[in-house]
This record gives sequence, structure tokens and C-alpha cells, in this order.
Amino acid sequence: MKAILSRKGMDSRTGKMPSPILPDGALLSLPIPDRKSLNKYGDLCYRGQSFREIITQLNPRFDFAENPTCHLDPDIYSEITSRLPDWKPAFGQWGLPATHLDKLGVDIGDIFLFYGMFQQTKWLEDGKLAYVKGAPVRHIIYGYMQIGEIIRDEKKMKELYSWHPHSQYNDSQNNRLYLPAKYGTFRYAEPLVLTQSEQSNRRVWQLPPFFAEGGISISWQGENVPVMKDGFSVLNSAARGQEFVITADTTTQNKNLSDWVENLIQNGTIETRGYAMERIITEIKNQDLKKKAFTNAQFILMAEYGAMGEPGKILIITSGGSIFHGNYYMGDIDFDRLYRSVPVIKAWNYDDILPENWAYQYLGAGNHLLIRKDVYDDFRKAVGEGTPPEHIYVRWMDAAWDIIEKQNAGKTPLDTKTADELALLADKAIEAAMHEPEMTEEEQLMYDAEHGYAYDEDNDPYGWNDPNNPDNKDE
Repeated sequence: MKAILSRKGMDSRTGKMPSPILPDGALLSLPIPDRKSLNKYGDLCYRGQSFREIITQLNPRFDFAENPTCHLDPDIYSEITSRLPDWKPAFGQWGLPATHLDKLGVDIGDIFLFYGMFQQTKWLEDGKLAYVKGAPVRHIIYGYMQIGEIIRDEKKMKELYSWHPHSQYNDSQNNRLYLPAKYGTFRYAEPLVLTQSEQSNRRVWQLPPFFAEGGISISWQGENVPVMKDGFSVLNSAARGQEFVITADTTTQNKNLSDWVENLIQNGTIETRGYAMERIITEIKNQDLKKKAFTNAQFILMAEYGAMGEPGKILIITSGGSIFHGNYYMGDIDFDRLYRSVPVIKAWNYDDILPENWAYQYLGAGNHLLIRKDVYDDFRKAVGEGTPPEHIYVRWMDAAWDIIEKQNAGKTPLDTKTADELALLADKAIEAAMHEPEMTEEEQLMYDAEHGYAYDEDNDPYGWNDPNNPDNKDE
């Protein structure tokens, strides 16, 4: 097996901006401009936002008049909307890079690892996407394709893949499409990062130790070879070249290479949980309505004065999994302070005109739900198209929480919650602890047992270790 590190997406020369690591961990590679292509940035949408909107928010100076269309290749994001009904994933190559792949014998069964230039992003208070100031720009692997078929026939490409840029014009030599046996895109995980930690030059990569041993070669590197440093292989990767073909000359190194690729795919696609998320509801009052505490709001429930359930209810759920509850009718929430703290509520104010980057779902009987557009498509799928509002009212919380758990997979609260959000949660936890009644001895022992704390086995007043205790017998 050969692994091919294939550099794709915008970079410092083409597009002149990094692709975003989205707040939910998705790695969204932004395709480079291509005036010959028929694919418009404005026609491609990812989770409710067009690529044009995403690029404009991140880089307002991007010139769409000069670059209205893009080279969507590799075309492997199944979540992108505005697809033709017969869409299939594909990756194209031509010219010198294609000749390079042929020369090194890249064929069916080999695996492309697509990487690009990425930077962390966040949601601003107004719902727009922005780069995290000071976050490093790094080379990160964002997807893969194991080759299942190679099409070189121009007529067949045009008939079966008319939407792909390598089928829309054929003024280059050695044109072909690679089709997958398997493929996928990744969510952010540390093993996918090529750039060495704390390294300002993103082309300096940190690879597993076996890369610095004999029996492994990486094409297009010239005199650059991986060298061992602090237990890793460090490579000052070539500045030019699209495809770096990795080959193994020994059985041992071939297994090392295969294991590395498999590990990358597992880390990018398997949802591992960094911490167990609980639906902990934090009560908020006027004094808690601070300006920056709710900038990560993703779902906002507002109930009218006479609504079914809890009249006057306000429920704010952040993308990091914090749930804040207040009430403007039966509690002390003041609308002026609420508007300053959560501007999107003021911008909406029960009108038909929705704030930018937000969608709306009526829940029936005076209950209203605002949903940030980045998760709206997922939410609609979860609750079901055409479901009556009163039924959505029952299931919306489960749907929202499932989305939040997925987007926070493998992360810690420090990764997903803002500093102001964490500060508010800490303040409210301290406040609640001060008013919490003291536990009895039995309650304390049960609490310790449930939470895994050790207790004195010699002092067993409740007979938890007594084999004759009927409560310890399996039913």
C-alpha cells in the first residue's frame, strides 16, 4: 500500500486564507478559485451557510467579482447541499502531478490523505464566524480516499461526473478521476495535525518515529528527509509539490505505514468523548445577564406569557453544552438586560424577520425556538420534516442535545466553552453549593459510592460488603 499526502484547499498563495476548523470540530476545506469551473461559491452550502458567506465572514476582502467560481476537488463532502441527484465523490488530477503519481505506481488500493492549511474559528456575538485571534495556522489532514477505480476516458467522465471540474474542461494532459472504494472527511483530532507543536513554520512536520528509519521514502522532498528529534520524526516538507507519495520497502515498514493510516482514519471519524456531558440546568437571574456570557448560544427557547408548559420561560443552550434557565414572567429577568446580554433575542423580538445566521421553529402553544443556522439542517433531520409543532415541542431538546454531544466529541469544557461562560458556571455552582443542605451520613456514603470515591471497607454500617445482605444479591 502507498499513502499519498495530497495538498488541497486554499493556502497563502491560492485563495490567501486558511480553511476553518469550525467551532464544532469539523475541518472544512475551502476550494481554491477557478474561473473555468462551473461551481459557484454561493451555490455550495455547508450546514445552512453558503461557502460565499463563510469566506466573507472570515475574509471580507476576498474578491468574488474576480473569483466567483471554485475548483471543488477533491469532491468528498457529502454534507454539501445544492448537489445533483446522481452526485458521487471523486478526485481529479492531471498534468505533472498526475505523471508523478503514475511514475510511482499509485493505483487501486492506495490511499490519498488530503491535507491543507487550517486555523481555529469561533462564533461571534452577532452569530458570524471569525478566526480565533492568535490561533496557529497549521497543516492538518482533513479527509481521505482509498482508490477503488481510475477513469481516464474523457467521454465517460463527462457523462458520469459532469459537475466535477476535471470533467468540465480538458485542456490539460493526462487527465483522470480517482473514485473511492472508501472515503471520508474528518473532525479535528491532534493526530491529524502534521505541523510540529509550537512550530511557527507550518511546513515543519512531526511524524511517527518509523518515518526516520530505513525502508520509508517520501517523494518530492529532494534532500529533505525525516530526522529523529525528541522521539518523533521531524520533516521540513517541500514547499512545492501537490502529491507526496509515501512508499515502504520492507514488510515491517509497510505494516507501520498501514497502521499509521488506519489510526488517522479512526481518530478523524470515530467519535471519542473527552468528558461525559450531563444536562445540567443552571438557573440565571438579572445579575447573571453579563454581556459575553452567552456568545456561544446555539438554541434559544422563548415562551410567551400564556404559553403551554412554563409561561415566560427562557432557555439558552450553548454550543459547549451549557443550559441556562430563567423566567421573565415568574422570575426577575428584565428584558433590557436580556437584550444586552443576548442581542439575537432583541433582533428577533417575535417578528417574522429573523436575525442573520439564525433559523426559527414554532413549537406550538406560544413556545418559540431560535436555532443557529450551522446546526439547523441537522436539527430538522433529527425532529423530522413535516412533524407538527406540538410533537417537536416534546422531542426538540433530545434532538438539540444529540447535536451538541456530537460536536463536542473528544473535547473538554475548556475547548468548548468561552471564558465568560465558564466563569458564570463557576459562580453559579459556588452559589448553589452555599445553599445546599448538608448530607446525612448515609447520603454521603451513597454519593461517594456512586461517584467512585473510596470508603472504609472495615466500617460498613449498611452491609454493602456483607454477602448475606439480601440487597447485594442479583435479582
